[in-house]
Amino acid sequence: MKKLLLLLVILLIVSCQEKETSTADLIIENATIYTVDQDFSTATALAVKDGKIIFTGTQEELKNQNFKA
Repeated sequence: MKKLLLLLVILLIVSCQEKETSTADLIIENATIYTVDQDFSTATALAVKDGKIIFTGTQEELKNQNFKA
């Protein structure tokens, strides 16, 4: 019984933690960004850290990544 209670307490603590956020120096949203890949696809959001592009994609994908400027 004590082991079950301990397991429930641990699960409760782990499930209450906030999502981990990544820090970016610059976040650009609501833009038309042309990527130079095989398809020359476009993106609407971009994140930069230490002078390097760390994310390109849609604004919804950016929100799911939890980037913080």
